[in-house]
Amino acid sequence: MNRQEKISIFVILRKIEKELRRFKKRIFSLAVESKNGVPRPEDTFLFSDAQEKVKLHIDSPPIHSPEFPFITGLVSLKGWVIARQGIKKFRCSIDDRPIENFLFGFSRPDVAAAHPDYKDAAKSGFCIKIDTRLFEKGEHSLRFFIETEDKEISLERKILISGLDSQLWLENNKLLDQDRGRLLEMERTWKKKPLISLLYVWDRHSPGNKEELFSQSFLSLKDQVYSRWELLLICSRDKPEEGFLQALAKESFCKIKPLFFAGQEQGQLPEILPRHCEGDWIGILSQGDVLDPCALHAFAQVIQEHPEDELIYSDEQGIDDNNQKKIFFKPSWSPTLLSHYPYLGKLWIARKDRFWAVFKDEDLYSLNIDQRKMVQLVSDPTHVTHIPFVLCSGKRREIRHAEEAEVSFPQDLSLTISIIMPTIIKREDVVERCFKSIFEKTTYPHFELLTIVNRYYLPDDDPKRRLLDRWPVRKIAVDFPYNWSRLNNLGKDLAHGQILLFLNDDVEVLSPSWLEAMLSHAVQEDVAAVGAKLYYPDMSIQHAGVYFTPSMIGGEHILRGYRDEENAERWLGEVDRECTAVTGACLMIKKSLFESLGGFDESLPVAFNDVDFCLRAWRKGLRNIFCARAKLIHYEGMSRAGIPEENDYKLLLKRWAGVFEKGDPYWNPNLLDYLPNWTMNPLAKGSLRGRKMM
Repeated sequence: MNRQEKISIFVILRKIEKELRRFKKRIFSLAVESKNGVPRPEDTFLFSDAQEKVKLHIDSPPIHSPEFPFITGLVSLKGWVIARQGIKKFRCSIDDRPIENFLFGFSRPDVAAAHPDYKDAAKSGFCIKIDTRLFEKGEHSLRFFIETEDKEISLERKILISGLDSQLWLENNKLLDQDRGRLLEMERTWKKKPLISLLYVWDRHSPGNKEELFSQSFLSLKDQVYSRWELLLICSRDKPEEGFLQALAKESFCKIKPLFFAGQEQGQLPEILPRHCEGDWIGILSQGDVLDPCALHAFAQVIQEHPEDELIYSDEQGIDDNNQKKIFFKPSWSPTLLSHYPYLGKLWIARKDRFWAVFKDEDLYSLNIDQRKMVQLVSDPTHVTHIPFVLCSGKRREIRHAEEAEVSFPQDLSLTISIIMPTIIKREDVVERCFKSIFEKTTYPHFELLTIVNRYYLPDDDPKRRLLDRWPVRKIAVDFPYNWSRLNNLGKDLAHGQILLFLNDDVEVLSPSWLEAMLSHAVQEDVAAVGAKLYYPDMSIQHAGVYFTPSMIGGEHILRGYRDEENAERWLGEVDRECTAVTGACLMIKKSLFESLGGFDESLPVAFNDVDFCLRAWRKGLRNIFCARAKLIHYEGMSRAGIPEENDYKLLLKRWAGVFEKGDPYWNPNLLDYLPNWTMNPLAKGSLRGRKMM
């Protein structure tokens, strides 16, 4: 594809992006204004036949224009479909090619409330997974086939499939001449310009030509908008040729300091190097790293706005051994993720005093920094800034994944964990399987299981109650209408343990060390809720944390509907990390902290009570953790009494609307916010304005 073709596609996609924004705003306003939360019949995103015997609506992705939606990568279409007479069979295809990977029959009480005259509307939800990589780029026909009692109806919509790569994002965010002038004008208003010192090891082992790699990095430094920098060139065995050094010295503005160390002097480097490093901030360049022209300006701008910062980092583009390029958009400060996965990557700078304090005993000669130690750079999580812009490009280092990383469990702990489980034994076989997996698989010995049994739904003479007698559980009887928050708050009052684990009765334990894994986080002072990795029965992911967007106040489950092998960013589902919220289907927390936060809000009896609780903890500066090592199957929807949840959503919307106008801190703004699998938005406009965790 030549440059002109790329520009043409870019212009078209910019128009599509404007349509997306307009329609996403409309969806959000409908969610606020609609009495029942379901789009109105005149909504253009609603497909229906002429007699309106069949209605089909796609909730996500919210990208429908009057012409056709634009999709890319691995996409999950979520929505609902209803027919007056009920639906016997539902299927879909693209260009007459059947899509096999879809589920139909999810609970949708909101649809049932809005369309009571349609049969089986309460079980009308669907999720269809489409791998667009199997299709050619361009326009295609997406067809839905709905078979009712008397006929089969076909609904069709055009879609645009694109395989856009990162090059479009880079072109969209390229520094223009007028941008350079604007940044220089901004710098003139700064009272003090910090000096940034960059360290570069000349003779680190590399398959490339050292002079060529250094020249790449040096030329990118020479092109920087920001001028207050110095480069310390650390050399020993393979000293650069004299002619090369002389050429560097001729640069009139040259700020390069060659430092030569003999073999016996390398051990003294931590003492010698600080004397030559004059910068207020220190960063590291790998061989061949190329900086964006505005990279150092962006760092300096953050320092101007947040002089208290201790660590600043940016997004980057990695290049593998096959010269394949991939942009890595990063989350905000996530120390738990960093302890298992060096996500900070290439370009970061740290305050001088913090840098030398932490890395004085490191092998500074190779500058092969153990990023797990970088947690020690930060004394306060609010003193870290992430710049959501690709400011560096270079060779990507090999990174260990979760299964290879060191993991730790709490040692010599005898804390009692009280597992609190409300139940109406809706499905006896499901609850039996839950109990069996807990008592037969769990390796942590110090736990009790409290079952909160509701006489309102399960009378004392119900034969299902005999199930409880077969297992060593504490039985607590209550008699009031279903209120998940109230049931769990009551369980807390009766729990003997110092640690609480709120657990649905429709889960099945997969990993025997699930309690140890969650406990290793829950005991930390600044950690609130710890959630588990939950799977659907078909082993597609149901929950890997919750993220928020301005149009999804209730949050969306990360990786929902995707399988482990389908996840391009493996760390997202396989590594413990911070997230804004976790599901209450499996949630661990210290009892004392739960009480101090006021417990679950009983005015949210059915849904979003877990989200509301996590947000209250997050607002107080506490961390919520997704624990990938704790794995369970969740037979979703079998714990509830079938009560509609739209009133809960309205209350949540009233309480938290506007909080995530700038996006979720753990979700990069350069991603498509309607896809839960960390998919790049090639049309996103990156920002040099740094963002923080809070």
